[in-house]
Amino acid sequence: RRLRQSVRPSDMVCRLGEDEFAILAFGLPGEAAPALAARLLRQMREPFVLDGREAFLTAGLGFACAPQD
Repeated sequence: RRLRQSVRPSDMVCRLGEDEFAILAFGLPGEAAPALAARLLRQMREPFVLDGREAFLTAGLGFACAPQD
């Protein structure tokens, strides 16, 4: 849910595995990718509340721009 809220409605959030996700940001200029990555990491640093307790997680992120990469 957090990932979907962090991207545009036209973007696609896909779950690849238990803890792996991909975001397809169609039409996003390559120079805008670092800003999107920073926004996603900020969102993931916010604590999650599970059974009334805060849980924190870390995330790794990489990006590629098609067709150049």
